[in-house]
Amino acid sequence: MAIQYSRKEQLALIKRKNINLILFIFILIPFYSISQTQEDRIEILKQEVNKYRKKYKDKPTLVNDSLVVNYKKSIYLQNHLYEYPTALIKNQTISSDEASEIFNSENDSLFTPIGKSSNEWEKEDFTNLKIKLYSSETRVFNNYHVFTISEPVFRKDNKYAIILIITNHEGGVLNFYKKTKNGWEYHKRIQLFYI
Repeated sequence: MAIQYSRKEQLALIKRKNINLILFIFILIPFYSISQTQEDRIEILKQEVNKYRKKYKDKPTLVNDSLVVNYKKSIYLQNHLYEYPTALIKNQTISSDEASEIFNSENDSLFTPIGKSSNEWEKEDFTNLKIKLYSSETRVFNNYHVFTISEPVFRKDNKYAIILIITNHEGGVLNFYKKTKNGWEYHKRIQLFYI
């Protein structure tokens, strides 16, 4: 025999189910957002490491097919991010329209790093990527080109990401990525300085 509910009881049940659904959504969204941004971070790091491994495969840059990465992260990108739009336009590296499209503001708070706040890389940051972490104290890789990599920073609306790569043979390079329906795609390279 089916239970008969009054109209008032039916409305109370519907309200309770809706509240449970709303609570479930509010609990689920932050976890999805965190995992998505970590996936974005890993995707940018993966593209950068693989791009440089491919570019330097025939040069004395790789150790057993692995890129040599400085264990210290570059913090130059985060420290100077607010200066880039104006400086890049002034140097005629990008147009003001392109600066508006990428930076959307001359405000560094528009971009945020996703990774850990630590200034040091750990092997786990490069899961399934062929890298060797370099420390100047160990001097193991002194005869190799060493790549110093910043944490990628992401525009808050997740349309663009920027990463800084510094090498002892190319200098400092800003690489821009744009989010498309196919994921993160390499967008632009800007030479910041030479060593």
